[in-house]
Amino acid sequence: MYELRTQAELVQYFHAAAGFLTQATWIRAIKRGFFASWPGLTKKAVQKHFPESEETQKGHMKAQKSGIRSTKKNVTTQATTTETSNTDDLTPTSKQPDIMVVMYDLEDK
Repeated sequence: MYELRTQAELVQYFHAAAGFLTQATWIRAIKRGFFASWPGLTKKAVQKHFPESEETQKGHMKAQKSGIRSTKKNVTTQATTTETSNTDDLTPTSKQPDIMVVMYDLEDK
């Protein structure tokens, strides 16, 4: 760290030491004072010299794609649920706990 000559090299070194955070996450953490003991690391320096590293991109490729499943209810599903809920033939059953009993005869070997 003491041999780094430019601020860009210092930001690149700190970026690797911090675990290749995204720029927004890293700036938020710097604002909150989590990197106050790291000399020369400021919000302006990160905004100006943030390195676009391959490690940062690889770490965020594991997220699930958005928009795969619809959050809207199907109209035919709503119609069938209202029809079945109006019938009096269905009686609610109470849930009983499951009990399992095992007996061993120790005298009969």
